[in-house]
Amino acid sequence: MALGGVAPLAKDTAWGGALLVGFRSPRGGPSARVAAGYWDAGRVPIGHELRAQVWSLGLSLCPFELGLASWLSLPLCATGEVGPVALSGVGSAAAADAANEDDATADDGDRANLYLWSTLGVATRLRFEHRWLFAEIEPNLVFPLLHHPVYVHQPSSEASEQQDSGQVGGWVALKVHLNVGVAFP
Repeated sequence: MALGGVAPLAKDTAWGGALLVGFRSPRGGPSARVAAGYWDAGRVPIGHELRAQVWSLGLSLCPFELGLASWLSLPLCATGEVGPVALSGVGSAAAADAANEDDATADDGDRANLYLWSTLGVATRLRFEHRWLFAEIEPNLVFPLLHHPVYVHQPSSEASEQQDSGQVGGWVALKVHLNVGVAFP
């Protein structure tokens, strides 16, 4: 299980967690894991108060591990992640909705727009282990591959003009996890 944060996600820090499953060589060395996670940035200030959430599926491959002590190691990893980011808030509109402005004025409700979140990154884990229990501190530098502009409009106003209010997916983000778990022999 992992708990931690992603900064920034749509210009704010997202907090959440993930469930992890993977393998590790008994003597250290190569390891890999798959993670399914959920991250919530709450209300994000990108010109309008929108809520950002991301569901992700990640993969990490750690070809090298430095053994610092019998109970302490440092795996070096490459990571990849993909999933949808949902932005919701009154008057939020995706770039594709800009062409359908007339249809958008008929709906005054809150709606969510989905954007693809995908990253590549590098990570190192400071891994503490005792028998079958382990804990890791994992800073992860990620590079989002896609950048999506976010448009908003006020559906109740007469001149419902689209406004560019920022973007989903910056050029770089930092993820920090605290991982805990059980290793099966």
